[in-house]
Amino acid sequence: MFRNKEKDNRKFCLRNLRFGFRVRVGWKGMDLFLDYDLNQVFTNGSGPELNAFSFGIIL
Repeated sequence: MFRNKEKDNRKFCLRNLRFGFRVRVGWKGMDLFLDYDLNQVFTNGSGPELNAFSFGIIL
């Protein structure tokens, strides 16, 4: 009835530690936020050179 699936538990060459900054501005029960990581997402030599960022609305 149930099937066992093999799970891939590799780390995909991601960094273990993330650091950066977060900005959050609110007005009348609604907040806007922006997160930006100062370090790169992938370890050196194992992926594109990019920094993670996210933004959104908090109600």
